[in-house]
Amino acid sequence: MLRIPEAQLKARAEAFAKQAGPGVKPLELKSIVGGGSAPEIDVPSWGVTVNFPNLSDTELERRLRNSNPPVIARIENGRVILDFRTIFPGEEDTLLEILRKVGS
Repeated sequence: MLRIPEAQLKARAEAFAKQAGPGVKPLELKSIVGGGSAPEIDVPSWGVTVNFPNLSDTELERRLRNSNPPVIARIENGRVILDFRTIFPGEEDTLLEILRKVGS
């Protein structure tokens, strides 16, 4: 996942946002590699913000985490963010279904 080109992530995030509807917008991100041999190193990434007017950011994140399968999102500046560097292309259809259920 670390080797996926930024342009590919951007294209996936933009296409996903179009399919998901008006509450989902593409967003340029930085993914943190993490501990081990690369503590606090970040790499360019793309993802989407998810906003459903009837749900707070914490409630949306909770519903995603408790979905089946669970979706791990992060909250930054009051926005729920899904980083496409952590989502395999084959998972996108399932993620769309989950967002539709969670947002209804």
